[in-house]
Amino acid sequence: LRYEQEAYEELVKGVPKVGAFVETTAGYGSVSQVNLLRQTVKVKLDSDDSVRSFEADEVAAYYPEFTEPAKVCRFPDCLHDKEPDCGVKAAVRAGLIVRSRYDSYKRNLEDIRSRRPY
Repeated sequence: LRYEQEAYEELVKGVPKVGAFVETTAGYGSVSQVNLLRQTVKVKLDSDDSVRSFEADEVAAYYPEFTEPAKVCRFPDCLHDKEPDCGVKAAVRAGLIVRSRYDSYKRNLEDIRSRRPY
């Protein structure tokens, strides 16, 4: 099981998290689904609300400064909001991520949450 856990953790590092803001060849959007084994992501594009699939390496993180700190988050699906032991929030507190960038991320996250039909 240890080997499987290590393999899973490596796969997680190769894809953005669900809810992450990303840039694609088709424009900006938010990740709506991740397939770890295939290393693909589905992105809901901001321009027209369509959902398109991309290879993980075709998608650039909109908040690239979150990439390294996010690797130490306690939960692999951490949204860097209310979760405990979040590496991104720790980096903000330590001054490694500019507070205004984190605040921008939180506003975008809330905007996406407000648009989701539950």
